[in-house]
Amino acid sequence: MKKNLNKEIMQHRRRSDPPILRHIVCGTLVAIFFTITAPDIAYGQTCLTGSMPINQQDSLALVAIHKATTGPNWRYASLQIPWLQGPVRAWAGIGVTQCRVVNLFLGDMNMRGELPNEFGDLTAVRDLFISGNTGANGDLHGPIPESIGKLTNLQQISLARNNLSGAIPKSFGDLVNLFHLNLDQNKLAGAIPADLGKMANLLTLALGVNQLEGPIPPELGSLSNLYSLAMSSNQLSGPIPTELGKLTNLFSLFLDNNKLTGAVPLSFVNLTKLQTLFLSNNQLEDLPDLTSMPALTLVRLQRNRFTFADLEPIVPLLARANVAYTLQDSVETLIDHTRRVLSVNVGGTQTAYQWYENGVLIPGATQPTYAATESRTYRCRTTNSLLPGLVIWSKNVAAKFKSFEIQAKPARDEIRLGGDLTAIKVSILDKATSQVATEFGGNAIYRILDKRGIRGAGHRLTATSALIEKGVAQDVFYESTKDSFNVNKPITLKTELSGPVFVEVSLENSALPPDTARIELKSPLDFFVERIELQQGIVDIDKEVTLPYKPGETKKFSP
Repeated sequence: MKKNLNKEIMQHRRRSDPPILRHIVCGTLVAIFFTITAPDIAYGQTCLTGSMPINQQDSLALVAIHKATTGPNWRYASLQIPWLQGPVRAWAGIGVTQCRVVNLFLGDMNMRGELPNEFGDLTAVRDLFISGNTGANGDLHGPIPESIGKLTNLQQISLARNNLSGAIPKSFGDLVNLFHLNLDQNKLAGAIPADLGKMANLLTLALGVNQLEGPIPPELGSLSNLYSLAMSSNQLSGPIPTELGKLTNLFSLFLDNNKLTGAVPLSFVNLTKLQTLFLSNNQLEDLPDLTSMPALTLVRLQRNRFTFADLEPIVPLLARANVAYTLQDSVETLIDHTRRVLSVNVGGTQTAYQWYENGVLIPGATQPTYAATESRTYRCRTTNSLLPGLVIWSKNVAAKFKSFEIQAKPARDEIRLGGDLTAIKVSILDKATSQVATEFGGNAIYRILDKRGIRGAGHRLTATSALIEKGVAQDVFYESTKDSFNVNKPITLKTELSGPVFVEVSLENSALPPDTARIELKSPLDFFVERIELQQGIVDIDKEVTLPYKPGETKKFSP
């Protein structure tokens, strides 16, 4: 029995426990050994000699456990007396005081079946270890009986390394005298009950390697005496509660291999006694100042979403602690389709960047941003000289840039010869579809160029000027006067447009070059001059005459 007990204690906390934990465990072993072997003050001698029977409720509970877990097939160590043979006090793994069962140690016993509800009738038990009944050593499965909450004298319990399933009973919260709770390596599922926060005397809580899910209850922050908290290898999600920063007696905290998200709480800087911190294999981002936690000696941060901005501040910690920080998750590759600019944000003062296009290194692309010119796949590799071994990639992004063209034409197919207006309609088209590129509505500048291609002053097509709507410039009217177009003058309503006209439109904040369209345009004045040249006589120029209009076509008409 003592051999099995030692094995169980070692399995109970096989991680790097602080020295104080080893002293407490050793003290517990001595106390258990004394409890099992020392005579009871009032009834011990008579119980041990058999003149007084063991409490009937306890006896019946033990028989129920034996029956429910295929007791005849249990595996005993040498010199152990099998259950149901001889007096109860002599059965393997049983400790008795005052004719009550106070210790129960059933490790690696080849137990198969479920724990019965009578399990909760062992109301005097203080130390309960039923563990290691899985695989070749058995199959103890099914739920933990809710009746376990009746064992209010329990000081330590281990049900580790079984196949127990179902939810953790809320009735654990009634075990106010409990110091150690170990449910590691089972198949327990569902949420961690907030009731566990009622166990005010708890020193160690081990729930690792199960199928627990949902958030970590903030109520666990009430366990002010806790010095070891292990919840590794579950499916816990959501943020780490800031209330865990109240556990100022913690020596070790294991939250690795879950689905935790968000920032590591700033309150963690209050954990000044913390020596071991495991946060790896989550989706965490943003770290507090771990350098302000003087006791840290073992830290695991790898496989999260920490960037160089998060990790650079902990560089001084690397000199005094064993810190693993590599293999961080990739970050987003941001893309501005309008400007055709890619960017990545990993922070850090000593960060180096290298962009790749279709998996091939782009020479000279070593900035946080990159102006792409082709519709291809891009990503960025980032490193930091202060954090050797860590490479943070940005995610592959398929840049699908559209090609655009400018269409400029008279706004209508007829001109009023007796009037004084002509108009140009400007459209921005998607070359692939020949449809209006509506995404650029209100985000363009147009200019009129002279026949030498010299740019005039630019006009912004905005909603304010009501010149563009859904990618199409509305009728842009220019008065035909003798004030001819001059590239050094702003375009006004008195700018004359005639003959070949060049319209240039550029997309604001875009890496695309401006696009230019050439149209043949004749003003009403041009038609008036043509008419005088082609006709005899004088015509009343105030008379309204409407003619079909096509660029470059000479019109003949009579007054």
